[in-house]
Amino acid sequence: MPAEKRDFFLCHASEDKGAIVRPLCDAFKQEGITYWLDEAEIGPGNRIAQKINEGISTSRYLMVVLSPAFLKSSYPQGELNSVLHEQLTKGGVKVIPLLVGPEEQMEQFFSVFPLIRGLRYVVWDPNPKTVAAKLLRLRDERPDSKTIARICLISSEYPPHVLGGLGVHVEQLTKALGAHPNLNVDVVLPTPQRYEYMSLITQVHLYPLANAEAGFGPGPRGLYKKPTSWLRFADVATQRIILLSSSDTRPDVIHCHDWVTVLAGIKCRWALQIPLVFHLHLPNRSRLCASIENLGLVCADLITVNSVAMYGELKDRRFGRPGERRLRLLREMFRSDRA
Repeated sequence: MPAEKRDFFLCHASEDKGAIVRPLCDAFKQEGITYWLDEAEIGPGNRIAQKINEGISTSRYLMVVLSPAFLKSSYPQGELNSVLHEQLTKGGVKVIPLLVGPEEQMEQFFSVFPLIRGLRYVVWDPNPKTVAAKLLRLRDERPDSKTIARICLISSEYPPHVLGGLGVHVEQLTKALGAHPNLNVDVVLPTPQRYEYMSLITQVHLYPLANAEAGFGPGPRGLYKKPTSWLRFADVATQRIILLSSSDTRPDVIHCHDWVTVLAGIKCRWALQIPLVFHLHLPNRSRLCASIENLGLVCADLITVNSVAMYGELKDRRFGRPGERRLRLLREMFRSDRA
């Protein structure tokens, strides 16, 4: 008979048991959260490694207590690395870090355990009931749910810095999305030129980046000025979105526009393991732009366009089976529009 599923497997250093783990378990009991804790599960004569493996395999989440003591404990680190590798390669048990200390300390853990970068984490609170309530919300999420609560758009334009139709399109799109009462919209943007960006919608949150432009205007001899600006933009935008991805602000979908921002979208897709929507506004004749655009077309989970002509442009490109599958999605969309 298979063992009953637990909500959380508690991975921790021995030094944190008294001040963190046991008070949290008491709060778990009050909230009806089931958990696996070594001192309650491992008895005399049990094989420790076998019991731990059973506990992990029968738990939905591994909650790891990230503290200074954890960095000095090799055994719980081994548990964490094992589950992180399993989650990355096969799925299954998911990892939720519980940070004990200031949030700035998370960077230290990212450097030691790079696979936790991008995971939603919870910060320890002196009141264990507060922590248990946050974990309860995560427990009740359905992994197969189609509900989208938060979208992160990456754009090179937004009012009042509008060069063409892209900025207008993104503004209207965020207004429409922000009108939904249960949907939050984050917009990551380049460094403002002269005036700050403007948003009048409560649920639309703008995040201009510091010292990260997205220059792509024509320069001498038809070349593109500041060719490295959009590479830096991709790095800085990805870092910003990862920092936003705590338990309350992790996006469910990344949505980027044109080749200028698609590198950032691709990096976020793999770092956070969330779907990428890539919207193309205009066809590109430049080899540089088109090659980056093609990379986005192959990596995106869904491609959207704003005209039948743009769809025809994409149809003429050859991307192999992944690209063909995505173009079939587009074809069905246009068929349904005509119907």
